[in-house]
Amino acid sequence: MDITKLNIRNFLTIDYAEISLSNRGLLLIQGKNIDDSSADSNGAGKSSIADAICWTLYGVTARGVSGDAVVNKTAKKDCWAGVSLKDGEEEYFITRYRKDSAGKNMTHITDRAGNTLHKATERETQEVINAIVGCSLEVFQAAVYAGQEKMPDLPGMTDKQLKLMIEEAAGVEILSNAYMVATARSTAKVKELSIAQNAYKMAVEMMVKATDKLTENTIAYDVFEAERKPKAKELLAKALPIKKQVEDLKRVIGELSTEGTLLDELDEITKLYAALSGEQSELSKLNRETSTLDKTLAAEIALAKGVKMNLEEAEKGLANIDKKVGTPCGECGKSYCEHDMEEAKRLGSKAVDALRRNLEVRVRALGDLKASVEEARERATKFEASMTDTTKLASAQKECNEKLVRLRLLKDDLNHAESELEKAKSAAKLLMEKDNPYTSIKEHCHKEHEAAMALVQGYEKSIPELETEVEITESVKAVFGPAGVRAHILDTVTPFLNDRTAHYLSTLADGNIRATWNTLTANAKGELKEKFSIEVSNSKGSESFAGLSGGEKRKVRLACAMALQDMVASRATKPINIFIADEVDHALDESGLERLMTVLNEKARERGTVLVISHNSLSDWIDEVITVTKEGGYAKVSGATS
Repeated sequence: MDITKLNIRNFLTIDYAEISLSNRGLLLIQGKNIDDSSADSNGAGKSSIADAICWTLYGVTARGVSGDAVVNKTAKKDCWAGVSLKDGEEEYFITRYRKDSAGKNMTHITDRAGNTLHKATERETQEVINAIVGCSLEVFQAAVYAGQEKMPDLPGMTDKQLKLMIEEAAGVEILSNAYMVATARSTAKVKELSIAQNAYKMAVEMMVKATDKLTENTIAYDVFEAERKPKAKELLAKALPIKKQVEDLKRVIGELSTEGTLLDELDEITKLYAALSGEQSELSKLNRETSTLDKTLAAEIALAKGVKMNLEEAEKGLANIDKKVGTPCGECGKSYCEHDMEEAKRLGSKAVDALRRNLEVRVRALGDLKASVEEARERATKFEASMTDTTKLASAQKECNEKLVRLRLLKDDLNHAESELEKAKSAAKLLMEKDNPYTSIKEHCHKEHEAAMALVQGYEKSIPELETEVEITESVKAVFGPAGVRAHILDTVTPFLNDRTAHYLSTLADGNIRATWNTLTANAKGELKEKFSIEVSNSKGSESFAGLSGGEKRKVRLACAMALQDMVASRATKPINIFIADEVDHALDESGLERLMTVLNEKARERGTVLVISHNSLSDWIDEVITVTKEGGYAKVSGATS
């Protein structure tokens, strides 16, 4: 499988790129981050090119990014990436979209003739892609991708993880599926046998129970007939107290007022309550009239007092006029004489007479007004005394309601008692007329016995056949199980993996580090147990993978990953002609870097294209360079793109 071209639009940091990937040899990808003064190439988007390949094929990047997180943060939409694949004479074009105005969140697949191969759902479309590429995401990452962040930790995998990885990489995962099918069939047959055996036991138990039941029901039939009349008489005897209760209730109810009479009384009380509001209104009216007259009387009393005070002042002034004779005038200074006071006396007498008449009128009016106030107060008092007594009314209403409730409760008791009496009579009648329930049961028990016998005979014939089928399915399960053909295949591919791993480590570590793929592992007692693992040791250092340095672990992971890729290429029908080395040169010294380049050159000759993503300048080993420059939220791709 040859990945010939990659197209990118608004994916992660990259705005647009078109890169040829067919037979490029070693192709260096470097970065420059202008947006971040604290970084040189970190965050520029170098790994976005490798991520785009993985995301296009599987919907997730090699670093585990998926969903809307792949969309460029500046563009925020119209994200897509596409690859062109060539498989012999066949060509395929796969484009995966995210938040795209045209492609939405879909994945499209076409062949060279323009035929549409994608399906209605993304899950079905992914199955088509897996078939085209020839491997799953896990095998693709393990066999194609080697990176500082996503290096497959093959030496650290469990027995189960390694077996699944190797089986799928070797193209024999169909055996796992066969084992699952065989296991399912074996489980189904065992279950079927168990069900049949349990059913056989139940059939025998049913036959015994049917015989016992037939005997029991024959006896029950005779007992029922013998007890029919006594039971009916017993039911009627129990009804006598109920009959007495009915008669007593009817008598008591007859002595009480009828419900209609009580309801009429309550209606009359309700009308009296309704009339209370009119009485209250009339009383309020009378009280308001009394209050108004009281206020008017108070005002008239005040006015009369004022007139009286004016009269007293006028009389006092008239009495004092003679005393002004001989006193000087306040205006001209001339002394008053008796002649001067005569006019003043005449006017003063006239004013006094007028005030006396006014006071007399007001005194008479006060008398009339006081009489009116007393009459109004007396009318209000008499009306209030004549109003309806609500205490008596409430008492009468309560008494009437209590009688009504008691009457209704008694009627309910009567209805219930009459119902119980009728039930007792009906039960006695029904018992006498009822067919014997055990008549048909005897026949039914006989049929059950015959059916159980037939079942027993059938299971006695089928169970031996099922036991034979279980033995066969268990044998098939063992053949396809982990200890069968699959273990044999693992034993077969292990020498190849050891040879290729040793080949790469001989270059990367001068043969000082050994990584051995084993199908058997010794336990604490020294006993060999079936367990797939990678044992790692350093002739000049640690005797385990955990004890290696970071650089040594990186060499082992890289060697194992390349060995696994070689196995995929040698055994799979569609070897992938590309290898991605993402910052695998990190922290290597000059000697280590030179050895790594030797291995990568060899890999490039075998596979056609090796993408080398690095912070370092590797111009001494790699001629073709692609530069990813990030500025303004976008990364531009330049250099050897074709």
